[in-house]
Amino acid sequence: MTQVIQTPKQQYYLAKLLGYTYEIVYKPGSTNRVADALSRVHETSGTLLGLTIPHFTFVDKLKELYSIDLVLSDLVAKVQQQPTQHPHFQMKQGILFYKGKIFLTPSSSFCSLMDEFHCSPIGRHVGIQRTSENYYWKGMKTNVVQFVSSCLT
Repeated sequence: MTQVIQTPKQQYYLAKLLGYTYEIVYKPGSTNRVADALSRVHETSGTLLGLTIPHFTFVDKLKELYSIDLVLSDLVAKVQQQPTQHPHFQMKQGILFYKGKIFLTPSSSFCSLMDEFHCSPIGRHVGIQRTSENYYWKGMKTNVVQFVSSCLT
């Protein structure tokens, strides 16, 4: 309690700690084995290091959908052959976009993305606008409004 409090972070934690009765005891490294072990890097002769990289299968599955879904594959072919006749559509890295959003058909299995973008910990039940900001399909606005309004959370 005799140390000068200089930063806002120190002031914040001091205010939290004032409500408790506690005693700060110094332990030298030899008696504080857990903290000492965590703070030291041990040398080993045969170190095996692994590198993992996340592999997103979403793009691969979406491109696979283009070959399965006849309506979608037909539209992709038209956009690639005559891009000026489809001004709102654009192909980027093999993915069809409509006004900057990934284009899907209403019958697509990817339309279940509403659940992912609304109910997941990442989605956090953000509402209609945020749930529909990355994808587009015909009738999407109605589907999203019904989905979000039926969400109990």
